[in-house]
Amino acid sequence: MEKKNKIIVSVLIGCLVAVILGGGILWWVNEANSFKPLKAGPLATDAVIGNGGSTVQKGDYLYFVYGYVERSEIKYKQNEYNQVKNYGAIYRTKLVNGVPQMEEAEDGTSWLKSMELVVPKIAAFDKTALYIYGNHLFYTSPNNQKNRYGHLQTERVDFFRVNLNGANHKKIYTTSGEVSLENFTFVRGTNGVVSLVVRDGSSIYAIQAAGGRSSDFGIVTPITNKANSMAIPQVTSYYSDNADKIFSGIMSNIFYTELDDNGNSVLKAWNFSTRKESLSLTDGKIYSVISLSNSTLLYTIALNSAFTAEGFVANNIETIEGGIAEQVTTGGIGQAYLPTTQVSGLGLDLNDYIISVINSKIFIETVNIADMQLLSGDLAVNDIVAIRGTDIYFLAEGELYRTSVGEPICNGDCTCAIDCKTPINTLIERNSMMALDVNQNYFAYAKAFTNNSGNTFTVITLVNLSNGVEYHLGREADRN
Repeated sequence: MEKKNKIIVSVLIGCLVAVILGGGILWWVNEANSFKPLKAGPLATDAVIGNGGSTVQKGDYLYFVYGYVERSEIKYKQNEYNQVKNYGAIYRTKLVNGVPQMEEAEDGTSWLKSMELVVPKIAAFDKTALYIYGNHLFYTSPNNQKNRYGHLQTERVDFFRVNLNGANHKKIYTTSGEVSLENFTFVRGTNGVVSLVVRDGSSIYAIQAAGGRSSDFGIVTPITNKANSMAIPQVTSYYSDNADKIFSGIMSNIFYTELDDNGNSVLKAWNFSTRKESLSLTDGKIYSVISLSNSTLLYTIALNSAFTAEGFVANNIETIEGGIAEQVTTGGIGQAYLPTTQVSGLGLDLNDYIISVINSKIFIETVNIADMQLLSGDLAVNDIVAIRGTDIYFLAEGELYRTSVGEPICNGDCTCAIDCKTPINTLIERNSMMALDVNQNYFAYAKAFTNNSGNTFTVITLVNLSNGVEYHLGREADRN
């Protein structure tokens, strides 16, 4: 009995020493366990708006990242779960009639009246991406582990899942290195299973993230290890009764190209609902896939390396296999769709046009007609942000612009979507265009302020594109 007591006392002393020497190990464990789930929240039947950006709305709740964190400034263990309780974490705020509730500061700027912490971990960085499916929020975060040489691997991206009230936080996957925002997404199959699809180097994986059997969570399905292009379904908004329908038909596939053992180009597709290969096409031509949205795949075909790639669109796999896809470009115009060129794809109300960015200029071309016209004038275009109806919103030289199809071609005097004198801070790689209600469109971007100490304080800001009113998603007190 005396021996057992000594062992117990020794263990307790050892734990106390570990706490003292470890400088907060026990505190971290207690804090992680003490995070309490939030009360209330969106309904299961509520619509989701803005998947894939820095803000995402479900019903009357807007989930957002607070500010922006440079990966190079993150220290070891600084990004452990429950260590981040303010700047850089994920918050939510309740909307009233589709609008955030704000209070005005002395300088006239508007800040949130209230915000609730959802995820105490860094999610506000250059690879920010928030998604909601069902009762789950999916998000990205910089990796906080060291490699064997002691280097902190913040260039790697971690993917996580958490309930909408902040409970049941789980890690899904970590990339092997850098990954661009265009090379990953979360999709929901017609079977209700949510998968993370990611191109990690030359490999493409599908990782089960929600739905199905609980024992299947985290299962990694290798799709290919030699991809040279990939097109994944891009869906930002849905209603609860069509969450599965939006990823049906051609939108239930991941398209990619690779070279076979003989060096021939192969166009392939993998269906994430059946979790099986759905297309494998080799016919001596050179394929490259560009984008997949609005039930339309945009891809290119070249007869061989000496020929210019020409653009095609298809709404189903049978059309691709049968070689009867609709050609949308002819001759040298097809160069707009080379894999290295950023292409916006087809707009909701612009199905007769292709909008593309070529050498920092925006061009529009009528399908099947060689009538390419310049839309952006002399501006150096960074990116097309969104297409709403016939309006095209784009970033150029640090500012947000709008031009419209059907109006006189913009020759250097495009309409400013917001105050042209206020440069937009485009720190977050994918700026999200989101609708807080059916009548208003908002643009979300990272805006920098200088506080009283001379330090930079950056927050996600929503701009009402109709009237230019800005909503800063943060606490006014935090910038002082």
